[in-house]
Amino acid sequence: MIAKTKNKPVDAEFQPLPSVRDRFNVPADVCYLNCSYMSPLSIAVESAGIAGVEMRGRPWEIGVDDFFDPAERVRESFATLIRGDAEGVAMIPAISYGIGIAAANADVKAGQSIVILAEQFPSNVYPWERLAEQRGADLIRVAYPEDHDLTGRVLEAITSHTAVVAVPSVHWTTGVRIDLEPVRRRLDEIGGMLVVDASQTVGGDVVDVSRDRPDFLVTVAYKAMLGPYGLAFLYADATQRQGIPLEEGWLNRRDSHQFGALLHGNAHYRDGARRYDMGERASTILLPMAQAALDQMLEWGPVRIAAANRHLLKMIIEEMTGMGLSTPAVDLCGANMVGVTLRESAPADLLEQLRRKKVYVNARGTRIRLAPHVYNDESDIDRFVRALHGALS
Repeated sequence: MIAKTKNKPVDAEFQPLPSVRDRFNVPADVCYLNCSYMSPLSIAVESAGIAGVEMRGRPWEIGVDDFFDPAERVRESFATLIRGDAEGVAMIPAISYGIGIAAANADVKAGQSIVILAEQFPSNVYPWERLAEQRGADLIRVAYPEDHDLTGRVLEAITSHTAVVAVPSVHWTTGVRIDLEPVRRRLDEIGGMLVVDASQTVGGDVVDVSRDRPDFLVTVAYKAMLGPYGLAFLYADATQRQGIPLEEGWLNRRDSHQFGALLHGNAHYRDGARRYDMGERASTILLPMAQAALDQMLEWGPVRIAAANRHLLKMIIEEMTGMGLSTPAVDLCGANMVGVTLRESAPADLLEQLRRKKVYVNARGTRIRLAPHVYNDESDIDRFVRALHGALS
């Protein structure tokens, strides 16, 4: 096993992020503002995946340490990115899996309430619907407010009977951020649990679990983290590391690296959040890709990434306002996503018109959703604005 190392501070000295577009295989004539759907892979991440496939083709070269050491390095790097500790990190296959772990360990009694958002992404809804039904609890759905004060509405929904608040870090169709600090403070007063889906934030904005102190935070690798599909992460607070996992596998048991002792089993889970690890987490393909992506994130630093993304987001919002289209204010949004409300007269084939001009965004309800990242620059914003203006004219 590799030695544990103390996390190094990230972005100790801020310097603007230089252009890193040349690190991605994004053609010059493609305007891709859709990281909230799925990110491109950098050349380094693609190379790591190819090397991982080749390694998998030579199983005689895969040793015991390969089941553990790469996972521990990824665990440490992810913890550094979100300003947590490696003992709190578990590797999981999807958001639904992580929310399932949170729900399985939530202390919810009859008559208590679980607070979510109305029209929240389903992976962070279905487990709470089932838990509320099983325990006789109330499921409170916070409607999206016209003034975009989502944090205020969530706080208003919390009462002395609230057992769980399960929300995204940003609203998945508008990009509006939920300020988790006051939500955490209110839950501390009543002993409630905070569960956060940060899939649209980690990698594209600053995430600090030491400040926000979620009981459980989950995120995927394939969006703003610029990593592979099929791998996600869970962070468990120090108070939530003795819970019940979804799987009873061999990898999440103590001394699982001692292959010869597996015949006898082990009644004890591995230390920390490792007990929540998924089976077959020792992928020779996904872990190297995730490590390459995390290495890039840490090289650039989340503060610099967030600043670069917010600069582009501000440009988008200013341009949309100039066109008479509605968006939340930039200071209400996360750094890397915003929803633009379309007029009823917008053409039904708007996205197709934009695709024909090699401009890629996404639609969610009555909005188009834009999510820039480090491979974008100001020319992408100009190109999108021209294409949208032409489609709406």
